[in-house]
Amino acid sequence: MDAGDRGGSGFGAYITGLPFILAAAFLPRFTGLMGWVKRHMAQIERRGDALLLPETCDRVGARGWYERFNKS
Repeated sequence: MDAGDRGGSGFGAYITGLPFILAAAFLPRFTGLMGWVKRHMAQIERRGDALLLPETCDRVGARGWYERFNKS
């Protein structure tokens, strides 16, 4: 099976509406999950920011900007 066959089968599933049928079938479960996400959004954002902050500081330091702004 080459890449063209796999792409065609994915397109065929999309044309039949399969993704939309599955979304409708699992909608009640998704609404419960989205309610939980909505209630905890502040914590999710804070933890995501905490994960991104060290990476940002590392990238800024790696480019030499940190040394430029913190001359002693």
